[in-house]
Amino acid sequence: MSWLNNSDDNILNNRLVVFDRVFTNNILADHFLKYLKLSFNEEGYLFLLEQRKFVSEDDETRSKHSQDILNTFISIGSPKELNIDGITRKNVSRRIEECRADNYPIPKDVFDELTQIITRETRDDSFARYQRSETFLELVRNHGASLINDICANDENTCRDTLLFSSDNFSQDTVTDYDIKLLLRLSEDSADWKALRVSKKNEVERESFSYISKRTFTTSDGIKIKLAKFTGVIPFSAEQTFHALVNRDLQKYWDSKQVKNEPFCYSKAGDYSVTVQDYVMNIVPHLMKKRQATKMSSAVYDTKRKCYLYACKTTDAYEKQIDPKNACIRFYFGVMLYRISETKCRYVYTLYYQFTSNIKSDKVRNAIFNLAMKQKSKAFHSGIVKACQKQRDVGFKRPENNTILDTFDDFSTKYLDSPNSVKTWDILDM
Repeated sequence: MSWLNNSDDNILNNRLVVFDRVFTNNILADHFLKYLKLSFNEEGYLFLLEQRKFVSEDDETRSKHSQDILNTFISIGSPKELNIDGITRKNVSRRIEECRADNYPIPKDVFDELTQIITRETRDDSFARYQRSETFLELVRNHGASLINDICANDENTCRDTLLFSSDNFSQDTVTDYDIKLLLRLSEDSADWKALRVSKKNEVERESFSYISKRTFTTSDGIKIKLAKFTGVIPFSAEQTFHALVNRDLQKYWDSKQVKNEPFCYSKAGDYSVTVQDYVMNIVPHLMKKRQATKMSSAVYDTKRKCYLYACKTTDAYEKQIDPKNACIRFYFGVMLYRISETKCRYVYTLYYQFTSNIKSDKVRNAIFNLAMKQKSKAFHSGIVKACQKQRDVGFKRPENNTILDTFDDFSTKYLDSPNSVKTWDILDM
C-alpha cells in the first residue's frame, strides 16, 4: 500500500466522480470491469448492467431475461452468484415464480430490492476502492480533461464548505431523526472521500479501507472540520457484529481512544431511547490532553437498508463536571452494519471530532485529525474483528445488563412491532 500524495489527489482538481458514469461512459465502464475481474469481484456490476437492460424491455423479453438473471446471478451455485442473504434470494425467486404461475408479466420492479443492495455494495465498496487505485489514476492521466469532464460532477457541486452542525445539535437530550439521517448519509456517500491509503497498481484489494472527507465542513462557530470513514467486510453476520459492537466489555478492542465510558442515565424522552455516559478519550496520546464529554448512544434498525445503526453524539444537556485535567470535546459517530448474508456483513464507521484547543490553524488541526484517524482506523479494522471473535467464544450470547441493547429493544417495540413493519429514513441533501 502507498500513501496518497497531493499530486494524485489533485488530478481531478478535487472534482467528484459520479458513480452512474460507469454505465454511460464506455471508457470508464470497460476499465472498471477489467479492474473488478482482477479481484474476481465483477458479479455485482454485471448484475447491475443486466438489470438496466431488463427494465427497458417489453413483457415477453422480460419473462425470458428474468430467468436468465436468476440462473446467472441469484440461484445457489449459479456462475456469477451474488453474495446476498437467503431472505432476499428467496423473495426474488418466489415473486418471479408467482407471476409465472398466475400467467402475469414479470414486473419491471421485481429486482428493485436486490438492485438497491448491490448498487450500494458496488458504489461504496468496489467503486470507492477503484477511485483510489493507481489503475484509475493512470486512466485519468492518459485521457485527461475529456474523460474528467464526462465522469465528474460540475465544479459548483463539489468543493464547497457545508454547514453540518450547529450548537443546537449538541444541546438536545436525545438522538433525533436528523442525527440518524446524517450518519446514514455519510455512510452511503462515496465520491466525497479520499483514502488515507490507496492501492498499488494491480494489487488485489484488501477488505478494509479508511477515508477522510475531501470537502471541508463548517460548524456554526465557523470552525472548519474534516470527517472520517472506515469501511470493511467481515465474516460475521450483522446481528452477531452488532452484539459484539455494543458489548461494553469488548468496546476497548475497537474504540482504542476510549479511556472511560460509564453509563449514568437512561432516557425515553424522545423518539428514540438513549443511554447517557460519562466518556473520556485520548485522541493523540502524549500530544494532547484527554478529552471528556457526556455521550448519548442509541441503537436502531433500518428495514429497507437491512442495516443496524449504533449512533452516538455528545450533549450539553446534562450538567456533568469536567475533570480539570481534561479538556472538552464534541463529536458524532455512527457504526452502520449492512447485512450481506447470514455469515457476512459490511461495516461503515463515520465520525467527526470538534475539540477545544489553543491551535488556531485549520491546517494544523486537520493534520492532528489525520494523525488521530490513521491510528484509530488501524485499531478499528482489527478491533471489530477481534470483538466478534471474543463474542463468538461465548456463542454470540446476547450481552446482559446492556443499556445500548435496551435502547434497541425500545426501538423494536415502538417501530418494529410486526414482521412486516417498515422503518427507514430519507437521506439528507448535503
